[in-house]
Amino acid sequence: MPQNLSDPIKAFLATDPRTLIEIVVDVGKEPVLWFTDDSNTKANAEVTEADLTICLDSLIGDKKQFTSDNRCGISRTLHRISALRNRFGKVVGLTYRIGRNVRGVCQIISDLTYSVATGGFSNDSSISSPKSLLLLGPPGVGKTTLLRDVTHFLANETKKRVMVVDTSNEIGGDGDVAHSCIGDARRIQVPNRPDQDKTMLEAVQNHTPQVIVVDEIGTTSEVRSAQTISQRGVALVATAHGLSLNNLLKNPVTSHLIGGVQSVTIGDRMAKEMAEKAQSEGRKEKMKKSILERKSSPTFECVVELLGRNNWRCYSRIKDTVDSMLKDDEPVWVERRWLHPNGMLLAKFSQMHESETKEKKQNFAHEVKSNMITMDFEFMRNASSMQM
Repeated sequence: MPQNLSDPIKAFLATDPRTLIEIVVDVGKEPVLWFTDDSNTKANAEVTEADLTICLDSLIGDKKQFTSDNRCGISRTLHRISALRNRFGKVVGLTYRIGRNVRGVCQIISDLTYSVATGGFSNDSSISSPKSLLLLGPPGVGKTTLLRDVTHFLANETKKRVMVVDTSNEIGGDGDVAHSCIGDARRIQVPNRPDQDKTMLEAVQNHTPQVIVVDEIGTTSEVRSAQTISQRGVALVATAHGLSLNNLLKNPVTSHLIGGVQSVTIGDRMAKEMAEKAQSEGRKEKMKKSILERKSSPTFECVVELLGRNNWRCYSRIKDTVDSMLKDDEPVWVERRWLHPNGMLLAKFSQMHESETKEKKQNFAHEVKSNMITMDFEFMRNASSMQM
């Protein structure tokens, strides 16, 4: 950046740069610094077109080096720079996203990470199969940071053959040599964002990995590729955008990652029996001719919902959770894990409130007539002391 922009930004960062997550630079405005607590501050300097040109030249020299998704990076770092263009294609703004390597953060979900490495036995088979892990949350909560440490753990600690499908070089950093944050994992770079689904399959077909790591699964083709990979006996670790599991399942594309939901018509006799059972339990429900049920086996058996940087919900048996959520007479359990200010990792299991469950079911059935979830039974090991 030119000195008239960098000096005021450095002054703001002198106190605690660890909380910075993003710098926004737009022509005609002051640079905006965003922090982990969702607060922001403005640097006292207006950005001119000349300033933006200097920023672009210092980053890439040739402005055409932005990829098809308008992203580029700095070699051997984890930072990402995204271009904001006007309708004629001219760059009028830049978003500097700060990438970090936080070693040991995956200890929060050590039991789920081990399940990816060791696999497990499915309910309908005596053959051990790998388990896949999905990290879910809105932008800025640390999904990619957690994904990097999970990748390092699987590659270096459990000695698995891990292949990272790096779409915008956001996991392993820019350049041909990947950042040390992914350890011994190998990386295949994706030339264009729309080709991520093809590159996922290429990684499996050509490089015999045991684990595939992907950031941001969100399109129909990527979901189908993930389903194909899981059916070939390869474990997946991936991220997806979403505020909650409920939102994930309302999405007609991403709902298939965790089984999906379908509406099934039932006979008069079964509908009457269900209504009588509800009345005997004190629940006022009319006789229903259709019910919701899980459509297929989930692609991801384990899901971690990131509510914030120190607050998570863990779902280790998605299949059972979906089934429980879709049945009126079964309780739904939620596991919450959070980091105490003293560094202690805590876990708590609680039953979802009946009114909340009922409301979510009604909303989901009305909007999608598909599915929804929330769950967990698997207990965390003894809460271990850990400092992020």
